[in-house]
Amino acid sequence: MRILEYSEQLQEAFLHLAHAKQQEEQRRQESDAVLAGLSLLLSAKSHDDVIRILHKLFRQLTGSQVCLVMLRQGNMLVDDAANVSLPIGRSFERVLKGGVLNAFDVSQVPEWENAYEQGVKSALHVPLELSTTTGMLILCSPDKHAFPNTLVDLVRRLIPFVEQAVAKMEALEREHAQEMEAQQALMRFILDHVPVGVWMLGVDGKMKFVNKEFCDVLGVTEQQLLSARRYVDVLGENMAKQWMLSDEQCFAEKTLTHSQETVLCVDGEYHVFDVIKVPVSDEDSQVCCLVGIAVDVTEKLNSAREKEDMQRQILHTQKLESLGVLAGGIAHDFNNILTAIMGHASLAEMEVDDNPKAVEEHLHVIGNASEKAADLCKQMLAYSGQGKFMIQPIDVSQLIQDMVSMLHVSIYKGINLNMQLQHDVPLIEADAAQVQQVLLNLITNANEAIGDQDGMISLQTGTMMVDQHYLQQCLAATDAQLGRYVYIEVSDTGCGMDATTMEKMFDPFFTTKFTGRGLGMSAVLGIVRGHQGALYISSEPNRGSTFRALFSACESVLDEEVAAPQAVKGHVLSGVGAVLLVDDDPVVCDVAALMLQSIGIAEVFLASDGIEALDIYRREQGKIGMVLLDLTMPRMGGEETLRQLLLINPDVKVVLSSGYNEGEIQVKFEGQGLCGFIQKPYAVETLQATVQDVFDKS
Repeated sequence: MRILEYSEQLQEAFLHLAHAKQQEEQRRQESDAVLAGLSLLLSAKSHDDVIRILHKLFRQLTGSQVCLVMLRQGNMLVDDAANVSLPIGRSFERVLKGGVLNAFDVSQVPEWENAYEQGVKSALHVPLELSTTTGMLILCSPDKHAFPNTLVDLVRRLIPFVEQAVAKMEALEREHAQEMEAQQALMRFILDHVPVGVWMLGVDGKMKFVNKEFCDVLGVTEQQLLSARRYVDVLGENMAKQWMLSDEQCFAEKTLTHSQETVLCVDGEYHVFDVIKVPVSDEDSQVCCLVGIAVDVTEKLNSAREKEDMQRQILHTQKLESLGVLAGGIAHDFNNILTAIMGHASLAEMEVDDNPKAVEEHLHVIGNASEKAADLCKQMLAYSGQGKFMIQPIDVSQLIQDMVSMLHVSIYKGINLNMQLQHDVPLIEADAAQVQQVLLNLITNANEAIGDQDGMISLQTGTMMVDQHYLQQCLAATDAQLGRYVYIEVSDTGCGMDATTMEKMFDPFFTTKFTGRGLGMSAVLGIVRGHQGALYISSEPNRGSTFRALFSACESVLDEEVAAPQAVKGHVLSGVGAVLLVDDDPVVCDVAALMLQSIGIAEVFLASDGIEALDIYRREQGKIGMVLLDLTMPRMGGEETLRQLLLINPDVKVVLSSGYNEGEIQVKFEGQGLCGFIQKPYAVETLQATVQDVFDKS
C-alpha cells in the first residue's frame, strides 16, 4: 500500500516537474521574444516601424490576430496605420484613465458595436500615456477568453516600453516635421526673392503654389490665385488663353515647353515673358502638376530693338555719307569734263569762220571728253553691279599677258612687278574690258599703297575649288556658287590697312590720300558682283595687302558670237520710212533728229512723252517705219507706251533707248515685242547700225 502511495507521489512530482519545466520554457521564450521585440522597438525609425514591430511581438506573445495602437482624437480613438476608429464611451473612458479592460465577449462593450461582423470575439484594452495625448493598446482575438491573467500581466509590463517607442516615434516625427518646415521656409524665402515668377499648377487648373514675384508682377495676391477655381478667373480670359495652350501642351506631351507670352502687368504695360513649363510625375509616372518659370525679357528685347535701330541709323548715316562723297566725286569729275566740252565748244564757235582746222581739233577734244563722261557713267553702273557686259570666253592669263606694257607704265619706277601666270587655266565667261578694269584698278591701288618707296607688286593667276566656308570670308559673293574658280591675285608690300580702312575702302571716292581718286575699288566690287564672282582680301598695317578676284570657271567654250552689223561711215540709208523719236529731253530730241536725218531718214516725228507719241502714231502710222522710244518719261513712260503701241499695231518696230544697261532691259522687256535697244549716250555710227539692223531683219 505504501509502495502505491510512493508511486503516486512520485508520479505527481514528475508531473509537477514537467509542468514547471514547461512553464520555465514558456517564460524563457516569452522573455526572448520580449527582449527581441523591445530591442526592435527602441531602434524603430518611424510610426510604421513601431506598429509593425508591435503587431509581431504581441501576436507572438498572446496569439492575438490584431494589434491596434489607438490615439485619442477628440471623442474618437484612431489608428491611422490600420485605418480603424472607435468611439470613446464609458468603457473606454475608464481605460484611458488608467484601468485595464479584458473583455471576454466584446459584444458586451458598447464601443464594440458590430464587432462580431469584424470577427472580433474578445479584446484586451490597456491604457497608454504619451507626451502629447492619451490612448490605448488593443489586442483582438476571434476566440473568447483569449487573454488569461498571466498574459494581461505580461502586456502591462510591456506597456512602458511601448509608450517609450511611441514617444520616440513622435519625437522623430516632430523633428522631421520641423526640418521639413525649416526647409520649406528656406525654399519659400528663396523663391519669393528670385527675380523670376515661379508657380505650381495642378492638372485641375488650380494653383498649388505661387511666389511673391509672380504675384507682384501680375498685381494679384497669393490668396487670390490659390483660392481661385481656375487661375483664368483671376488673370482674365484674353491673357490666360495663351497660358492655357502651353499648359495643355505640357500636360499632353509630358515634356518641357518653352514659349514667349505677353502679359498685362500691374504697371499697366504689356510685358514679354520667356516661359518654361516642366511636368511633374507622381510615383505611378502620371503627370500630377507642372512647375512654371517666367522671366521678364521686355527690357532685354527693348534694348535689342534700340541697338538694332541705332545700328540701322548708323548704317543709314554711313550710306548718306557715302552717297555724299559719291555725289561730290561725280560732280567733280563731270565738272572737269563739262569744262573741257564747254571751253572747246566756245572756242570752236569763235573760230568756225576763220580757222576750220582748229574747229576740227576742238570737236575732237569735245568727242574725247564726251567719251570720258560715258566711261564715268559706265563705272557708276559697274559700282552698282549693273554695268553692260559683253560676255565671251576669256583666257585670263593671256588677257594679262597682252596688257604687260600697260601695267608697267601704270606703276612707279622703284616698284618691281613680279608676274606668275598659270598658262593652262580654264576659260571664264566675262566681259574682257571689265576684267581689264578690275586688274588695272587693283594694280593702281597696290601702286598707291607702296607710294614712292621701293617695293614689289605680285600678280598671279590660278584655279581653286571654293567651298561655303571660303565664300563666307569673301565680299561680293551674294550670287557666287560653290565650285571651281579662276582667280587674279594682286599682292603688294605697301602700307597695308587696318579694320577701319578695310570697312571704307569700297566707298566711292574714299581714299587715304589727300583727295579722292574716283570709283576704282568700288567699281572692282561692282564688276565682280556683276559676274557672280567673289573678292577675297587680306591685309595688315605695315605688312601689305592681297586682293584675289574670283571668276567662275567655264565647263565649256561659248559659241562664237555673230558679229553685229557695222555702220559704214558716210553711208546713207534709204527706203526706211519715217521715224517717230520719243524723248522728254529737248536736247536729246534735237541731236537725235539731226543724226537720223544725216543717215538718210527723210522725216522725223518728235514727241516729248508717251501720250503725245500715241497721238502722232495714230495719225501717221502709214508713214512711220520705226519708233525710237525713251524708257523714262513723265505722264507715260516707255514701258506703258510700248504696250499701247502694240495694241494699235502688233507689228510696230520699237527700239528702246536708255542709260541703263542692255542686259537689264532685255530681262525686263523679254517677250514684249521689242525690236532693239540702244544705250545712251550713242554716236551717229551706233544709231545708224541699230536702225539698219532693225530694217534688215524686217
